[in-house]
Amino acid sequence: MRFVMLAVVLLGGLVPAVSAQSPAEMLTLAPPPYNTITLINVQSILATPRARAEKWAERDHTEYLAGAIPFHASAQRILATSEFRQGVRDGSNTGVLLIPLQKPMDMNAVAKIVNGQTVTIAETTGVRTQRGLYLLPLGEQLLGAMRTDHRPEIARWMENVRERKLVNPPRYLSGVLNPPGNQQILIAVDTAELFDPTDVEVAVSVSPIVEKDRESARRVTRYLSGLRGVRLVMNMVDSNIRLNVILDGRDPPNVKADLLKSVIVELVERSGAGLTDLRSSTEAIDGVRFSLTFNITDDELAHITALVLPPVPPTSAYSTLSVRTGEVRADVTKRYIDAANQIITDLKKRYDRARDYNQTALWHDTAAKRLEALSAINVEPKAVEHVMTMANMLLDVGDSLRGVPVQIAKLESNAYAWGFGGGVGHIRQPYIGWRRVYTPGFIDTNIGQIRQQQNQAIAADKANRDRLWAKIDSERSQLTQIKWQQQR
Repeated sequence: MRFVMLAVVLLGGLVPAVSAQSPAEMLTLAPPPYNTITLINVQSILATPRARAEKWAERDHTEYLAGAIPFHASAQRILATSEFRQGVRDGSNTGVLLIPLQKPMDMNAVAKIVNGQTVTIAETTGVRTQRGLYLLPLGEQLLGAMRTDHRPEIARWMENVRERKLVNPPRYLSGVLNPPGNQQILIAVDTAELFDPTDVEVAVSVSPIVEKDRESARRVTRYLSGLRGVRLVMNMVDSNIRLNVILDGRDPPNVKADLLKSVIVELVERSGAGLTDLRSSTEAIDGVRFSLTFNITDDELAHITALVLPPVPPTSAYSTLSVRTGEVRADVTKRYIDAANQIITDLKKRYDRARDYNQTALWHDTAAKRLEALSAINVEPKAVEHVMTMANMLLDVGDSLRGVPVQIAKLESNAYAWGFGGGVGHIRQPYIGWRRVYTPGFIDTNIGQIRQQQNQAIAADKANRDRLWAKIDSERSQLTQIKWQQQR
């Protein structure tokens, strides 16, 4: 969800806020629309035994948890909102990031750090970065960030904050912010009216788990169609990352837990979002609530957070005004290249060991997002060019894994560029850059035939995907050469 926000280049040098607003209070300042929240309790994560043993607080965020927590160690917590929309890869183009601070931020200093410019909107002085991200003070101890190409959107937000026109958050989201128990990372989606019941019925009906059991299919469809929301709660347990996926329904599932688990696992893997230990997860039904609990890897955590967080650059290296506009730094370039290479390496391992390549489509998307999120401040421009080229190629591999053929012209061209293809295109938005757009999906009663044709298209395009990966490897080789030249 590239739509929005970021802002942590500003957190360097701050100490954890001692009187910061609670997440529920912060949420009242977030402008609608949004149906998804992400809460990251940074200090709670850094206090875990593994974090202390590996000294995460002293390292750049790209050097632990596969870069999954892209925020400076001085932040106490981060709250992000976004609008998840069915059928849109990047969600909405709106959303905000809220960061509690210990003291007011000097926006002129921030502008220098991020190579941006100070702006005044609705009597509020903030900073606009070169990528169209607005960084704005919402109070003495709260920073807000939004990425948008629509300036009036910022003005309305600032006017509402100044006049204390607080917004009543969606009831489900406000209710899950402060439940009992630890929540080091919380992602919650209000699913009310999010999915058309017909879409759910079609998706469930073709699942091999229940395709011959109409009554079970009907009950699963009814439960999934009536969900109030979905939560992903992640905590560090010893050296592991424990993920608890919670489905909050309106009525009991009225099916056995193992059957519901099998259907959900099949649906998730079909969508291209399979996780290594998902099939071995522990399932449970508690009234209207269904849950799956299992461990995930650092890389899987990074993919999950990339689905809901905006592009956020590394922050540790940019925490002081010693950063100079236009200067290329070898140490920063090396960190950038190492982080990019690690993202590609992790994805390739997942791709090579996948039982079904189709199940990695979404992870190609999120790997591309993670590459785009790496900060290019003080980085050698040629390195940035290679990394952005790889990100574009990964998006095309993901499309190919969904049945959208790779354009042969791209493969034969030395200059890899955005273009238009069947079912998917790209538009350029001011300050935001190229953004993929998709034609609406459709429902056909002959869903089995459609899936068969899609699978045939995916299989037929394998050679082109292999050629794309060969080009990606070539770009990585050139990246390594840049790294070697700077280390001599």
